[in-house]
This record gives sequence, structure tokens and C-alpha cells, in this order.
Amino acid sequence: MIKLYWKAVAILLAGSAVIVFGFYFRNGISEKETESQSESPSETEISLDSETIQAESSEGLENENPLVKDAVFEINKLMEWFFQAKFDCDVETLQQLVSPNDGYSAERLHEERYGKDESGLLEIESYQVKECYSKAGLEEGTFLVWVLVEVKYKNAETAAPALYRMYVCSGEDGYYIKNEVTEEEAAFREEASAEEEVQKLVEEVNQRFQEAVAQDEQLKNIVLAMEGTDFEETQDLEETQSLEEVQS
Repeated sequence: MIKLYWKAVAILLAGSAVIVFGFYFRNGISEKETESQSESPSETEISLDSETIQAESSEGLENENPLVKDAVFEINKLMEWFFQAKFDCDVETLQQLVSPNDGYSAERLHEERYGKDESGLLEIESYQVKECYSKAGLEEGTFLVWVLVEVKYKNAETAAPALYRMYVCSGEDGYYIKNEVTEEEAAFREEASAEEEVQKLVEEVNQRFQEAVAQDEQLKNIVLAMEGTDFEETQDLEETQSLEEVQS
């Protein structure tokens, strides 16, 4: 009986040892798996965060100074006043909107509206400002602006789209067009004009211009007659026109 008793105790102790060992062995594996699982997601998370930061950084650089349509209401109004004053041959108003303002005369504006010859072929019936696209300039309160204008000639049924580029500044009396830019501003203007979104805008206006000329024979004749320009040259509106070109 005593032998049987101790034998039973020994069996129970051995079973308990197996159970305890199995418990710790299983927990050890679970802990290692947990540690492994906890390490992997954190590494992935760090990797994803890094990629996200890089992507957002790149996007931020690309959109640091985006081309914005009709961003400033006052600039749109400034352009409407400017082109209306040109049409009206209103020297006094133009001198208030442009600085320096010594490039205007009634004779010059009359020639721009009616043409240099006496045929009346080049007479402008209206300017209509459609949209203004702008980028922030080099200094606070300044903008590089591309103005989409539809020029309607009296002797053509179809208006001709044109893109004018101007540098706009804010002053004590509101926004005005800067007629003479510094070398730094000129370099910035050319760099901005070469950007993809601006080039895309220029191409779109070019396409619209070509379509207008193609569908209106009289408009084509007007284009050919302007300044004796060859039609092939008129098809490329690339950066037409800076303010200096408008005034020349």
C-alpha cells in the first residue's frame, strides 16, 4: 500500500511538472510571437510615415506657389478698369492704374483701338476680361498675373482670346500694374512662366486662338494685317503679352 501511495504521488508530481513546463513553454512562445508582432508593425509604420512625409513634402514644394484662378477680386477689377480705359483712350485713368505712368498718350491709345491705317479693318469693338490667373510675387502684396481677355474686332464675328502677363503690386490706394520690373522680378517672371501649369494655360489659349481664326476668315485677315505680322507667327501666343509689349 505504501509503495502504491508513493508511486501515485510520483505520477502526480510528474504530471504537474509537465503541465507547468508546458504552460511556461507556451507562454514563452506567445511572448516571443507578441514581441515579434509588435516589432513588425512599428517598423512598417515608421516606413509608411517616412514615405508619407516625403510625398507630402514633395507635393508641398510643387504647390508652394500655385497658379490660382481669380484669386483676388480687386485684381480682376483692376484689369477690367485697365482694359476699359485702353478702349476709352482714357489717359488719366490709365495713369492712376499703372506705375510708372508716362507711357500713354491719347494718340497712341487711339491708334491701338482703331489701327494705324485708315481702312478701319483693325478697329477694336471691345475688350472683355474673362479670367485672371496669378502667382504670388517676390514680395508680400505682389502678384504675377496672366489675364485672359477676349478681343472683339468690329469687322469680325468671332472674338480673339489673348493672354496678357502683368506684374501687380499693392499700394496705399489699392492694387496697381507695375510697368517696369527689376532684374530680379524679370528673372522670377520668366521662371514662373516656364512652369508646367503656366505652359498648359498658354497652350489652351493658343488652341482657342487658332480655332477662332480657323472659323472666321475675316478674323484671319485682321490677324494678317496687324503690324504686317505673318500668320504663322500669330499662331504662337506664348506669354502674349507682357505689359511692355501691350504698350509698345
